[in-house]
Amino acid sequence: MNSLFQLIKELFFVVRGYRKAGAWDKHDYRDFPLTSEVPKYKIDLHNISIMNQGKKPWCVAYAWAYIAGSLLTAHFGRKITINPEYLWKLMVKHGYCSMDSQGTFLRNGGKAIMKECTLNEGIDAEDGGVYAFESFRIVERYEFAKVLLDGYCIATGSVILRPMCNTDWFYRPTKTGGGHAYALNAQLETKRKFANSWGDKHWGYKMKNKHTGCGWVNNSDLSSLFNSSFILVKPSKIS
Repeated sequence: MNSLFQLIKELFFVVRGYRKAGAWDKHDYRDFPLTSEVPKYKIDLHNISIMNQGKKPWCVAYAWAYIAGSLLTAHFGRKITINPEYLWKLMVKHGYCSMDSQGTFLRNGGKAIMKECTLNEGIDAEDGGVYAFESFRIVERYEFAKVLLDGYCIATGSVILRPMCNTDWFYRPTKTGGGHAYALNAQLETKRKFANSWGDKHWGYKMKNKHTGCGWVNNSDLSSLFNSSFILVKPSKIS
């Protein structure tokens, strides 16, 4: 009976488009729990190049590229970026999606990165180096404050209905539409900052009269927006 219910639920999610970014990705106890202490960093999304996925449904790869690149940059003290198309191809390579998939589970980005670290020592960065991570870990809602204060970017996702924000660039929680993944960063008193992957020419709040590609999330909306959320921990340089 339970398996029949799960099948019906799965079909409902597929039909409604919720699986595009893993927004309804169920908690998986195979993930590493965020129980042990992690090193503290100071990551600012304004120091990271905002990317544009265009019409490709690859937001999961972009979210993981943001958190991987931001962690490597903070850890090694110089700008290191990860190509999101490369991460998508890793997910294809390890069987988590196909090149023409209309999205994939958020968790699959972490699985592909860790599998590449296990099988081929690490993942490629755009500086020509190869970098590895000890693990990726799930971040529960109640852990957001601590993880953000520790300076991490969090790969997360939610269900959205475009337009994603009003002109004040605050995320509007909705109950319909497809899923979307992005990187959450910076704990402020009443709001959080997130990096979107829709480019910075016309999207996001402005700094020095230019769009940043970033938006805001009210703290009061966190519980209704986020489901699965992840960080990478303990990076190292392989070559």
